[in-house]
Order: sequence, then C-alpha cells, then structure tokens
Amino acid sequence: MLVSAIGLAVLAASSATAAAAAEIKPITIPLVRNQNGYGTRIRRSSMERRQASPTTQRLFNSDGREFLIEVGIGTPAQKFNVTLDTGSGTLWVPSTDCSMLNCPYERFNASASTSAQTTNATFQITYGIGMANGTYVQESVTVAGLNIPNQVVGLAAETEDIYGGMSEGYSNGIMGFGFPGMNALRGYEQDVPFIFNLANNNLIPEAIFSIYLNSQFEYGYSGEITLGGIDDSKYTGSLTYAPVASYTLGTSTGQVIQDVYIYWTLGGTGIQTSTGFNTNFAEVKGFILDTGSTLTYGPKEITDQIAQSITGTSAQQIYDVFYGMYRIDCGLASRDDTITFSVATNPQSPASDPYKMAVPLREMIVPLNAHTPEEAQECFLGVAPMPNSLSWESPIEYVLGESVLRSFYTVHDMARRRIGIAPAAFVQSSNGSNGNGDGNGNDKNATGSNLLRSLRSVIMVAAMVTGINMLF
Repeated sequence: MLVSAIGLAVLAASSATAAAAAEIKPITIPLVRNQNGYGTRIRRSSMERRQASPTTQRLFNSDGREFLIEVGIGTPAQKFNVTLDTGSGTLWVPSTDCSMLNCPYERFNASASTSAQTTNATFQITYGIGMANGTYVQESVTVAGLNIPNQVVGLAAETEDIYGGMSEGYSNGIMGFGFPGMNALRGYEQDVPFIFNLANNNLIPEAIFSIYLNSQFEYGYSGEITLGGIDDSKYTGSLTYAPVASYTLGTSTGQVIQDVYIYWTLGGTGIQTSTGFNTNFAEVKGFILDTGSTLTYGPKEITDQIAQSITGTSAQQIYDVFYGMYRIDCGLASRDDTITFSVATNPQSPASDPYKMAVPLREMIVPLNAHTPEEAQECFLGVAPMPNSLSWESPIEYVLGESVLRSFYTVHDMARRRIGIAPAAFVQSSNGSNGNGDGNGNDKNATGSNLLRSLRSVIMVAAMVTGINMLF
C-alpha cells in the first residue's frame, strides 16, 4: 500500500566564487530533431554536425519525438547522438557486448579507449516501455568541449524495445539530466549525472541548464540547451520561477527517507482548456517535466475530459485502445484554443498565484503521416492517459512531456532547486519544416504505436515513491 506523503522544498546551495564564475562562460549546445519529422517513428540516426561557433550550437529534433545531443565518450572520443532526458539520470550507450540485433547502430568499444576504467557494478534501467542493462564504467565524457574525466557511463549489453529500424535521426543512447537521487535509489550513488558533475566541478558559471525545444514543426537543428546560463533570445516576457518538489520514499525494508530530489517536478494546481474544461486540484499534484517523453500523460478520467472538451466528441468514441491515445481531427490545429497547466509558484499559498502554462492547441496535435496537421490524414492528441500497464497505485500521476514543454523556455536551477518558465520564442530552424521524410515515402505508412515508447524511466522509479504531498 502506498502512503501519501510529499515534500516540496527549496534549498539554497553554494556555487562557484564570483571570480571563478567570471572566467567561465555558458555553453549552448544543439538539440537535434530529425528533419523527417513524423511523430510516430522511433527510428533514430546520427546526423552530421553543422558548423557552429565555439559557444553557440543547436539541438536536433528527431522525428518529432525526441531531442538529441552529441556526446564524446572515451579517449580518443567515440561519438554518440543520445536522447536528452530530464526524466532519468543515467548516461548510457550500447557497447560491443550488445548484439547487432539489440543494438543496431554504433557501439562503444571500451578496449579502444585508453581512459576506460571498468567496474564490477551492473545496471538495469526499466523505462515506461523498454529496458537496458549492462555494466558501469568510469570514462572521459565530453559535451561541447566540457569534459568530465571520470564520468560514470552505462555500457548496455542488452536492450529491449529501445531501438527501431534504421533511418536518419536515430538516438543511440540516453543522457539523463535528472537529480542524483534517482540513481542513488537504484543503488549506485557514484552515478552522478553529467550536468551535476559540471556544476560540482565549477565547469559552468552557474549551476543551471536551460532548454529550448522549439515548435514540433521545426525539424533538424531547431532547439538548444545552454549549460550554465540563459539565452534571453529564446523566450518572451520574463521568467517565472517555481519550486521543485522533493519526495518522501519508502524502502523495501520499511525505512522512510524524507526530502529526496528525483525528478524535475513542479506542484500542479489545475488544468484548464479554452473550450470549457476546468479542474482545480483539492491538493497539489506533481507535474514531472520530462523531455524524454513525447506526449503528456495524466489519469484517464482527466485526459478523457480534456479530449472531449477539445473535440466535442465523447472520449470513448475517439480513444484508441490499441495505441492508448486519442485520435482527433487534424483540422482542429487551425483553432485558436489552448490547454493550460497551472503550477504553484508560492509555497505558502499554492493556489493564490499559479503560473499558467498555456499550450497552443496546434502544438498539442501530433500528425502521424505528414509533417504538419494540414498535410496529415491522421492525428493524435498530445495528451494521453497513463498506460494501463504502468498506472499502478502510485502518487505520480502527471508527466508533462514535449507536447507541453516545446511551448516554453525552461531554466533548471540545480542549486536553488527551482525551474524558471517563460513562453518560448518559436523561430524557424535552418532546416525549416518542409523535410521530405526518408526520401522513399516510408513515413506515410507510419502508425502511432511507438509514441508510447517515449515514456521514460519516470514511471519505474515511481514505484518507490510513497507520495507527493507537497509541503506548501
């Protein structure tokens, strides 16, 4: 039986001295999203790095489903494009111990690296759908010129339901940006996420990272992540900060652990649509911000009402049981409607002044067989119920994935444990939104089943959480 108990705390943390910080500049890295752009594909590929200045690069938008970042591992560096995932905490890539059947792309060869330090520690990470297991090593890891010489890296010897077929834009591993507490729960405290190691070693001027995903219809090099700083050109208005939630955990031995930071979780106070749906929570709910999930998930009784409000049709009529998503009219993208997620900014009075994360409906409509809803014959709503196989008795109910996060610029403050939010300033990428698939028209036959694979490790770790009753 899971007991309800949540803590929400904002703690100050020390940072580098002002003199040291003045010598270090933020680094902006490309997040890449596949120019093929169809929302249903899980096929991933490495793309050639575009030329960029030493401090400004971009993210790649992969198939409208995930955002990729290039990582160099080992000496000499072996390059991998991995998924940027704020919903998990481990960096892992496939190793040469993994068969080509399970790991069909580039594989890390530890014997070819002079800096690999083997360990006896094993890892197994279970995602919402899919898993990876193998062994940990300590290795030199470099991102945009920033290096951690002894970063813990998982070398996967086996995967399941992680990879799809070969195409451009595939991801070949995952880089977690969650809190270190997530990995400590898995029994390996030495696995400190790369971004926290950068902050702990004063390699970035501030203990923050900022994410800009851009519109779902901008493919290729369309987004950015800035390590140690904020890019004011990527948002409109001003940043509003909200505290991150800590968790109370129950172990298998009956021990209760207080105030553990795991996910980038905000206190949700309600959800509204411009078409008439409105729910204000009696108690604050945890909204987990997860860049590794394409869709946004919630309890089915809530997502049914959202879908019905948007479409004017009974949720039972449009809910696709096989895919676990709502099929909707692509033409709804032309409407000037919104879905709004309210988050608490005031710990003393969470309902008094919430920040309204209003998402344009167009960004919430996922085209299945074209680049845009206007071109597509089939579309799904970007909000879906938590999959039945995953929604056990757990206090974690809501995951805000890319379908929400694309519309906002988010500043993740590791020291103060807070998130700054502002509306994203959508800009057209150099690739534009007019890609032509893989050149063979294969995407025209895509289906929506693989979108479920975007749900990351958020759900699996949640099994240990006894609750999220937030101490406001």
